[in-house]
Amino acid sequence: GVRDAVAPESLEVPGARTATSATSSAATAFQEANEEMEKDASAKERLLNGVNAEYFPPRAFDLLEPDYDAFIMTYLRDNPYAKDLVDRFASLESKAEDLKTNADEVIENPEVELGDVGYEFRKRFDAGWYTGKVIEIRPMAANGYNRRCAYSDGDMEDLRLKDLEQLAKLDPNNNKTRKGLSAKISDHVKFPLTQTEYTKLLLDSEHQRDVETTQTLAQKILAKSAEVNDLVAKLPGMNRTRQMQMERINEFIDSNHDVTRKLEEAYLVAKDRREEVRVALGETTCLALGVEEDT
Repeated sequence: GVRDAVAPESLEVPGARTATSATSSAATAFQEANEEMEKDASAKERLLNGVNAEYFPPRAFDLLEPDYDAFIMTYLRDNPYAKDLVDRFASLESKAEDLKTNADEVIENPEVELGDVGYEFRKRFDAGWYTGKVIEIRPMAANGYNRRCAYSDGDMEDLRLKDLEQLAKLDPNNNKTRKGLSAKISDHVKFPLTQTEYTKLLLDSEHQRDVETTQTLAQKILAKSAEVNDLVAKLPGMNRTRQMQMERINEFIDSNHDVTRKLEEAYLVAKDRREEVRVALGETTCLALGVEEDT
């Protein structure tokens, strides 16, 4: 039907037959199952037993009406494009969760580094744990005790930076770890769980692929345009203005006139020389033969 017609050709299962030979086998979702499976066969192997691998990808990757169930079957069949989609979904989910985690951390403690003014810590005394805060940095303090700290009970104390680092390690509540945007939140595979999630993921992936293709083509066009501009710039006379070009043309015209005049003068000289030679040759011939030349 329509879905088969619009399925991208690049997403066909590797090794799948094409054209008429594939039409009949792709028309049915299931084939004759193998009843002699091994006893230790996995649930995945039993589920895929008798499933026609060519039937599902065209329906799963159809941009007009993507089929979520077909996508699941295609993914279980280890289709590379389906696996790419799942990896992309997991990456997007992880980035979203990491951004939320980091945003919460920033709100709780907005970019106050360890030892800076405003940095809060906890220190244990005989009476229990007290919260301290760096209120002043004294660069000239002796022996490195340059962090003046105030505690929640009003007491003051000067500490070194390494003291604050040690207190951060000893604080039982200081168990936060920042994660990069690419960090995995969990070890299990993140998977689109609904038709809506899958449709959005597929369309987003196709849009991203279109953007990348457009960017690649644009870069090639710009590169070719630069090459053409380079070639045009190297053409003779491209570095001259119209006035300079006209002056150059007039110079060539004047030069041609000079050459034409010199050629005409040379022709007249050659003509005179030829006449002189002809006369001299005639006189010499008549003298040798003892005859008089007709005048």
